[in-house]
Amino acid sequence: MRTLLDDLVVKALDRQAPTREQALDLLATGDDDLLDVVAAGGRVRRHFFGNRVKLNLIINMKSGLCPEDCSYCSQRSGSKADVLKYNWIDPVAAAETADRAVAGGAKRVCLVASGRGRPIVTSGASPRPCWPSRNVIRELKCARVSGS
Repeated sequence: MRTLLDDLVVKALDRQAPTREQALDLLATGDDDLLDVVAAGGRVRRHFFGNRVKLNLIINMKSGLCPEDCSYCSQRSGSKADVLKYNWIDPVAAAETADRAVAGGAKRVCLVASGRGRPIVTSGASPRPCWPSRNVIRELKCARVSGS
């Protein structure tokens, strides 16, 4: 294993891609080798980026109430996973969270939600597609314009 990892590190530092055989060998490593794989990746990262990190934040706009049934997902319909379950969060609260994250050094804020397709709002005269995340974006833009 050490030889494979050392070879991959040398190639990566020389900006060369692994061979198909090397990539498959790496994918076939067992759990006992995981820390060695992580350490090898760390050597490459430190060479190119030093100890710098970039802070990103994910704001989960909706959690655990997805109508889809993707077998791998903890937020799927019928999942017994212990995840928070809530519908769309308040746009103002999401915008305030994004502002705090950026003030704290985040370089990117991502708005994510469980589910597929456009959510349908059924209140009012007729059902219509709606993206609640648009309201968060509107709140962020308003905060920038007003200077708050």
